[in-house]
Amino acid sequence: MKVHFFILLLIVSWLSKKITSLPPESRVLGRRSFPHNFVFGTAASAFQYEGATSVGGKSPSIWDYFSHTFPERTNMQNGDVAVDFYHRYKDDIKLMKELDMDAFRFSISWARLIPSGKVKDGVNKEGVQFYNALIDELIANGIQPSMSLYHWDHPQVLEDEYGGFLSPQIIEDFRDFSRVCFEEFGDRVKMWTTINEPYIITVAGYDTGNKAVGRCSKWVNSQCKAGDSATEPYIASHHLLLAHAAAVHEFRKCNKTSQDGQIGIVLSPLWFEPYDSTSLEDNEAVKRALAIELDWHLDPVIHGDYPETLKKQVGKRLPSFTAEQSRMLKNSSDFVGVNYYTARYIAHLPHVDPARPRFKTDQQLEWRVTNHSNHQIGPEEDRGILHSVPEGLRKVLNYIKDKYNNPTVYIKENGINDYEDGTKSREDILKDTFRIKYHEDHLEQLHKAIMEDGCDVRGYYAWSLLDNFEWEHGYSTRFGLYYVDYDNNLERYPKDSVNWFKEFLSRVGIKSGQEREEEQVWYVSRERSSREKNNKTLDDPEGFEASVGTIMYLMTNTSRRKEEERDRCTFDIPYTRYVNPIIFLSYVNESHNYCFKYSTTWFTKNVISPSPESRLLDRSDFPDDFIFGTATSAFQTEGATSEGGKSPTIWDYFSHTFPERTNMHNADVAVDFYHRYKLDKELYLILWIQDDIKLLKELNMDSFRFSISWARLIPSGKVEDGVNKEGLQFYNALIDELLAHGIRPSVTLYHWDHPQALEDEYGGFLSPQIIEDFRNFARVCFENFGDKVKLWTTINEPSVISIAGYDTGNKAVGRCSKWVNNKCQAGDSATEPYIVSHHLLLSHAAAVQEFRKCNKTSKDGKIGIVISPPWLEPYDFTSSADKHAVERGLTVEIDWHLDPVVYGDYPKIMKKHAGSRLPSFTAEQSKMLRNSYDFIGINYYTARFVAHRPHIDPALRRFRTDHQFERKEKNHSNHLIGPGENRGVLYYSYPEGFRRLLNYVKDKYNNPIVYIKENGINDYDDGTKSRDEILNDTFRISYHTDHLQQLHKAIIDDGCDVRGYYTWSLLDNFEWEHGYSTRFGLYYIDRENDLKRYPKDSVHWFKQFLNIPVLKGEQTENEEGWKEENNNKTLDDSEGFETSIDSIINLMTNTSRIEEEGKDICAFENPNDQLGFLLAGASLGTAN
Repeated sequence: MKVHFFILLLIVSWLSKKITSLPPESRVLGRRSFPHNFVFGTAASAFQYEGATSVGGKSPSIWDYFSHTFPERTNMQNGDVAVDFYHRYKDDIKLMKELDMDAFRFSISWARLIPSGKVKDGVNKEGVQFYNALIDELIANGIQPSMSLYHWDHPQVLEDEYGGFLSPQIIEDFRDFSRVCFEEFGDRVKMWTTINEPYIITVAGYDTGNKAVGRCSKWVNSQCKAGDSATEPYIASHHLLLAHAAAVHEFRKCNKTSQDGQIGIVLSPLWFEPYDSTSLEDNEAVKRALAIELDWHLDPVIHGDYPETLKKQVGKRLPSFTAEQSRMLKNSSDFVGVNYYTARYIAHLPHVDPARPRFKTDQQLEWRVTNHSNHQIGPEEDRGILHSVPEGLRKVLNYIKDKYNNPTVYIKENGINDYEDGTKSREDILKDTFRIKYHEDHLEQLHKAIMEDGCDVRGYYAWSLLDNFEWEHGYSTRFGLYYVDYDNNLERYPKDSVNWFKEFLSRVGIKSGQEREEEQVWYVSRERSSREKNNKTLDDPEGFEASVGTIMYLMTNTSRRKEEERDRCTFDIPYTRYVNPIIFLSYVNESHNYCFKYSTTWFTKNVISPSPESRLLDRSDFPDDFIFGTATSAFQTEGATSEGGKSPTIWDYFSHTFPERTNMHNADVAVDFYHRYKLDKELYLILWIQDDIKLLKELNMDSFRFSISWARLIPSGKVEDGVNKEGLQFYNALIDELLAHGIRPSVTLYHWDHPQALEDEYGGFLSPQIIEDFRNFARVCFENFGDKVKLWTTINEPSVISIAGYDTGNKAVGRCSKWVNNKCQAGDSATEPYIVSHHLLLSHAAAVQEFRKCNKTSKDGKIGIVISPPWLEPYDFTSSADKHAVERGLTVEIDWHLDPVVYGDYPKIMKKHAGSRLPSFTAEQSKMLRNSYDFIGINYYTARFVAHRPHIDPALRRFRTDHQFERKEKNHSNHLIGPGENRGVLYYSYPEGFRRLLNYVKDKYNNPIVYIKENGINDYDDGTKSRDEILNDTFRISYHTDHLQQLHKAIIDDGCDVRGYYTWSLLDNFEWEHGYSTRFGLYYIDRENDLKRYPKDSVHWFKQFLNIPVLKGEQTENEEGWKEENNNKTLDDSEGFETSIDSIINLMTNTSRIEEEGKDICAFENPNDQLGFLLAGASLGTAN
């Protein structure tokens, strides 16, 4: 009995490590993962569903005419019967009801409601009756109707009379048709769409001719009987937009529509990625493609006019809006509807025949399915049309959010087809696991867009409830959740995706609003104790006792499990939420098969075969050559300020002259890295302490970033006065010691500490004289260390130097305008920050020039600059002014220094705001600066909200106010940007900003190589905390875990070219104006006890994260094949279950395999073997 119990506890321990700290996105999503008022539905359209084309007074639509006149252009099929929704809608509504759908989106057939297309000729009563009955039936079944006015099927008579949407006459006819709909159905329909997918209508109908009305230039498509691909797409779209505006105008003045009714337009954008991500032309082509897919129709309905890029490319062929039309269009959408299906690569199309203009080539771009490396945009699974690219949905939503002030969005269609060529049986088609995967992946990305990115998305409609008539494809492709048997009286059969949606949309366990309100007090009171319990683990006695107690309680108190509907998500404490395998044992007696299937399914999804993002990350998840390291600087760690020939730096002067400005601390000793980077063996034996490089080695770090003290190497600051040999010896010895331990040195030339002598002589970086002195200093470094150091940084954080040193005066040299900071003895906050940064940039360029011509530096050496931007979010997401302030903020934080080193000049927005106070570069300086980097270094710590600052006193100018924005820790809703955890709040943790920052740099600067040169978080030490409290730095572990996860996504999901990650810092050290009052180190420095180093908990975490497991060497091809085959088995299927049990038993009974692998669970790659290893260890008492 004891052995069995121990086995159970061991499983729980294993589960705790594997699962309890999983990020939110690793959980299986369901309805309640989304906001409580979020709408789920399915979508359809009149022509594709209704049939009954000559029943009930309906006249032919353009698609009736097209499919009958040119049957070869619709796969020899038509919509005469379609899926007979006209007669079967009541039964189909029951299917929706069973699915637990909230809404049904359908369209009104203009030809059914107003057969002539003109209201003056009369409204068809049978049409009104049909749609009234349909709406009433939906509402009776608790399903919200969502109505589209135009889904591509206006009456053919309007086409015959005046050319349909090629004529402005259609605008008023559409207005009248809309008004009839609002008056007849507006009291019950709250969600309205004017035009569905205007892009498709105009491009497929008037440029390619693939869809009705099938017009195009003859040379484009020989099947087109008439048309002009150069002009008609723009004309038709122009009239569609004006028809939309006319309908919205009617909606807003109609007294029959619901007061909380909404109306919008629906677009169908693909997402685009560059065909060659390194090509500037392809990246620009992507922008043009998105302007066509989205801005072409969104700019008019939001801003009242076409985008400038479209005007430029199309010229006079693009119609223009009158002032009145523009006014009517502006803000003519309560929401934006998005139909998202897939994505494409975009390549720049350099040559276009001017004699053959057409819509598709006007933008000089080409869609492609594979990129220049021959990689497909997404899996296609041989279904004929679509590729699944779920990340594109999130990117589209963020594009809309960022460009259009985060409007309300509904996903009005999302789905994937199964191509039917007649060779598949019905049973084959019903097994649509690919469709389940498609919806699962897209809903996950949608969830991230809402929860992580803040996109205001309020609903999701699957396309479609039923297989139906798919336009030019006829019935050859199937999008439905239900299979329609066209050979058997149109019978409906549920595909596997129906069962998946039923489970996803299940309302079990969802509480009413009143219940949620009543429980709020209980949740608040429970929160603290719950957090405390969550921090207990099986590793400590209290946690072990609590865990066992809770587990036993759940095993013996079945009533609580029944209350929670056997849903693990209702259990907040990890060891209650994730003990399903144990609960499962007691469930078996209660509910047998159901519980068996439920528990094994859960166990397989969450433990045996977790998705990639649900696993805890480690070194192996990053690219093979990715570098992990720690970072530091000379002044903050070395100490020995008056030893080895070193002269005082500006920080020595600042901390000694103004001690009150550095917390009464200085760095005379710092953490004594100068003496302790390597300890003598005798000292090691006496003190039983390790030197700092050995600490690095034990952490499994690849690299160490440190700076060279200019004052230690060249005490006077000028090479002509001589180089300090003791300084050379120290840095050579340090570099050699690092290399001897397999640690790569990464050297920073300037980390804020130039010799005070240069400050005294000519004002340091306020003078251009420093540029040549810095060039000479850099050359000495390259000549003496360049053969051993391959990674160089010129300037660390130029913006911090310029702003904190010359605008706020908080850091050395402590200059600013007196009215800004009365501690400043001199300075001008309006001019000096710009001057200093100018000279820093030119010093950087001079150093890079020396590096590239020095024959002593390694051929594969790299040099770059390091910036330190926080990420910025608008103080008020609904404020256009705050959003523009964010753009200016990012320009100051990033573009100010990156634009010059990439493009050779300052950003225009800074020139505009700073005016003549911003220095300018000569042509020669610009040339020297341009492309003066091999990589961009980024120090990322935190984020801030940014508010527009409208009023600036022109008499009190300073850098901080020039750009008219203000940083804030809380937004207008009083929410903090991120947790500060009561650490004195140097920084708030905002890991999402890390990823967004990297994508900003990628998108704006053509995806340069990036190294994260610093990332870390502080613990404020006010003297009240014990050493043990500070060593328990779980907040730091969480910070690094979260930021590494976002970094991983930026690299793997977004394609950011990041090559390394350095933590700040290895040791607690001197933190500038804060002195020693704040601690960033992985190792605690005991300043009261001979600067002893103590590992914080984060050290153990990093050791585990960076561990390089030694795996078994070679395996035969047969063993590899067996492994691959069996790793794909799961506990969900009988074969997989059998295989799993066999593997587990095999390990439990063949302990020799465990001995061979050194009792190391990491040596077993098959998850079943891992579990078997644990169980065997439980039996034998040998598992580690």
